[in-house]
Amino acid sequence: MMGHLGTHVVWSLLNARATLFLQRIGIYKSLVAVIVSAGPLSGLIVQPVVGVMSDRSTHAWGRRRPFLFAGLGGCITSLVFLICSSSLSGKEQKLLSALAIVLGVLGIMGIDVSVNTMSAAHRAMTMDIMGPEEQDMANAWATRYGSLGSVLGYMLGEMDLPRVFAFLHTWDQLGILSLCAITLLLCTHLPLLFLVRESVLRESSHHSRLGVFAALRVIVSDLVRCGATLPAPIWDLFTIQFFSWLSWFPVLYYCTSWVAEIYSRAHDRLPQAASGTDAMGESARRVGSQAMFYYALAGLASSIVLPWLIHDPLRSPRISRAQYEPASQHNTDTPLEGTTGSLPHEAGAPAPAPSNTRVSRRPWWFRGPTLAEVWFLSQVLFVVVMLFFTCPVVSYKSVPGAIALVSVLGVSWSITLWVPYALLGILLYSSEPLPAARSSEAVAMQPMGQAPAVPPTQAEDGVKTTDLRAEAGTIMGLHNWSIVLPQLAVSLISALGAYDRLT
Repeated sequence: MMGHLGTHVVWSLLNARATLFLQRIGIYKSLVAVIVSAGPLSGLIVQPVVGVMSDRSTHAWGRRRPFLFAGLGGCITSLVFLICSSSLSGKEQKLLSALAIVLGVLGIMGIDVSVNTMSAAHRAMTMDIMGPEEQDMANAWATRYGSLGSVLGYMLGEMDLPRVFAFLHTWDQLGILSLCAITLLLCTHLPLLFLVRESVLRESSHHSRLGVFAALRVIVSDLVRCGATLPAPIWDLFTIQFFSWLSWFPVLYYCTSWVAEIYSRAHDRLPQAASGTDAMGESARRVGSQAMFYYALAGLASSIVLPWLIHDPLRSPRISRAQYEPASQHNTDTPLEGTTGSLPHEAGAPAPAPSNTRVSRRPWWFRGPTLAEVWFLSQVLFVVVMLFFTCPVVSYKSVPGAIALVSVLGVSWSITLWVPYALLGILLYSSEPLPAARSSEAVAMQPMGQAPAVPPTQAEDGVKTTDLRAEAGTIMGLHNWSIVLPQLAVSLISALGAYDRLT
């Protein structure tokens, strides 16, 4: 869970500084929109690939941690690029200015790829280790750590770091921010080497290493097979995420510059002054970071309070006494048992408890809202706040009004980071096993230091099924598509709009 703190510090740096930084080093707004689209584009490719590859990984460290630490190394390297680019951006020589642009673009795009890699590994690891009754609280804690990381990141962005760290004489605000992000990344991820113990995936006897093209075919076939056999409730969740993220992308990437431009107008300057290199531009960027700080603070407060108000049927005494094992410590193939609708007991899932319809039909203000109801209310809140964004009284010169609107969005954001992942984790445990469609023998899981897992069982008709939990990484990759595809669409529209204004 601690890893979410470090990654969200980096995300806060990216959200608060990337757009204005790219403009400061001399990149046009239309090109900035294209570069920013590297975030969702990398998520479209990286997270599904990492999910499938980690599901099949036989590394001695486990399935998820190798990708986690590969992403960590890439993120640190990208932050170093940002430090170098920021230090070169004020130089007058054309060669150094061009080098600053190259390093800045590589740094921003590298952060997108590496953080997506770490996020995919984090989420899949949570689903591997936690049982269904723990998914809600596990994702709530992940959101709390992430919100705390955002608070730290935006708080650092609001401070005058060159004055605080006066011994770093030639470093500017972004360079010191990147150095702080590297430190927090290392502090929050290195303990995972010692505190988390993953199971090792044992290869079947005839398993051989695949070439590049064969591996790509396997990745694509796994994604297609998994997507074609997913239960309808999971697809419903993906659909909701798609339309929700159509609105979230401009909020995440342009809120800081929006507040900074309002600050410039309030001081009778043009909006373009927010991306300037003078004192006015730096003050505007700090006010933008201040708005995002309150946004993250509101998200942190709601992530602490809201999970305790949730009505969770999985915490009933009947279910809480049931013993679940992590999916990674079980044989992931189970026999297909007729028309039964529950997970077999051999897969570590008990028979479902009868639903208490009398309780579920009570109004939410008596029993507490369910996860789905909280998600719905957060969408309503988001729509209301976005309508206020179009109000001229708030959106022209009122800096306090702009900061207040952005802060309220932090509540909806914390729910967006928590509820969909908790619901997805619960659905993975409550849905029927998937028909196994692989041509090779299904691989079995073997905990480190224990005897090999029992060979796969098979139904009398020879049909095998795969527990959804065993493909958590692949499913998380498909879920990420429902998040990044709308972001790509909005980013493309933004780039075309900026291009039309230039022409």
